[in-house]
Amino acid sequence: MNHPTDFAVARLPNQTDALVSHLNGNYAGLIPSSTNKTLPEKYFFWYFPAPKKLNSSKLVVWLNGGPGCSSMEGLWTENGPFAFNDNGTMISNPNSWHLQANLLFVEQPVGTGFSMDESSSEFDLLALAQSFYTFLDTFVQVFKDTKNMDLYITGESYAGTYIPYISNRLLNAVVWSDGTPIQLKGIAMGNPQMDKSIQSDPAAAVSDFDFFNDAGFFKGANSSDIKKQAAALAEECRNLTMEQALQQPHNCYLAALLGPWYTATHTELGVGSTCFDPYHIDFQYPCGNVFNDHGYVKEGYMSDYLNTLEVQRAIHAIPQTSDEKIEWSECNNVQLNANANAPSATLLDRIISTQVNVLIYVGDRDSVCNYVGVERVLGNMTWGGAKGFNPTIASQPWILNASSAGMMRRERGLTYVRLFGSGHMVPADSPVAASALLAMLLSGSSNGGDSIQMPSGSKGGRRSLAECAAFLMVFIILVFS
Repeated sequence: MNHPTDFAVARLPNQTDALVSHLNGNYAGLIPSSTNKTLPEKYFFWYFPAPKKLNSSKLVVWLNGGPGCSSMEGLWTENGPFAFNDNGTMISNPNSWHLQANLLFVEQPVGTGFSMDESSSEFDLLALAQSFYTFLDTFVQVFKDTKNMDLYITGESYAGTYIPYISNRLLNAVVWSDGTPIQLKGIAMGNPQMDKSIQSDPAAAVSDFDFFNDAGFFKGANSSDIKKQAAALAEECRNLTMEQALQQPHNCYLAALLGPWYTATHTELGVGSTCFDPYHIDFQYPCGNVFNDHGYVKEGYMSDYLNTLEVQRAIHAIPQTSDEKIEWSECNNVQLNANANAPSATLLDRIISTQVNVLIYVGDRDSVCNYVGVERVLGNMTWGGAKGFNPTIASQPWILNASSAGMMRRERGLTYVRLFGSGHMVPADSPVAASALLAMLLSGSSNGGDSIQMPSGSKGGRRSLAECAAFLMVFIILVFS
């Protein structure tokens, strides 16, 4: 069994004294996610204990989605202690979640980031959940002070598929391998993919049209025709199978229909060069030039940094004596086959029934996992003995720093928050609000955001470089695989 000192990150390249003082130490490396000694699989993690003065007894796990997208994206561009400024200098993040709890980033499933896949064997969501339990069980045996901590599993996007399966596995296990009770207290999922049949199958075109229409995307003198086309395509796709959708324009993917129209009617970044960002429909990027877009340059800094030999040695992604670095990518193809598994939304009733707090939050400018689709998943979901939210109970304003930052529903152990003005990656777009959401989860209170001192004047980030560059590819993986 390893010791925490085996994973200690002494100093990162280009890390200043100020950045070091921002931390209560940090630990990174590879821990087994399977018991197969012939083909051992390992997950890469990066762990940031909370400040000593906080004396935190809570462990928050963060997962990015994909499937196959690295949680290093979350660490470096969303809610971790580190970030890059516009010129590539490493800086601290004043809204880092480690300032509220012990924070653990995990690259999973196997084949993601530094979590190398030795077997290349296909696996489903049940196997994924088992691998995560194996990893986390080993982690708490190494970092023994985390073993009795209250546990919270958080993440965004396709992590909305991972997290309920992982949580269900932890609840089934009841205890860690040494008999210590597992203290799963809450889960949080941002802009989550929870039911493919509603959110990404051909019928999702209906929700997507309703989202674009409700969000005010169709505006201007030249919008009436494209709106009619979009409505017609959505209706045509309503009852189609996957195979039939392949014969439809844009495979029933509404954003692909809208993209050319948007570019033809917008010139802010040049004639024929202005594309809208599906992860935040109010943002634009240069068409066909996303890798050079200044809005995504920070993801480029992250990728360059994590692909240096010195950094990979420092974080124990490779042996200290190795002269060969790993080719790290923000998103990879993984061997996950989720088609045989039930939608993750079907597991939430059981999770809620065990008194685990469930928080679902959605940035209302995201078209990928948009609020219309998420709310329809919730409307079709049964938990606590009833289906959906009670229609006779109105939504309440979600207040942050004395202003309405969104709308909230809380019923029968489930809390839902729709955030105004945020996109797919809420901690990047709305870091103060994201910190308040974490405080709400940890406190179990609807006004958790008002119970901590929130920084003012923080600015959000932009979409993920890898996710935007591979947007259509990811859609095809989710829908047609």
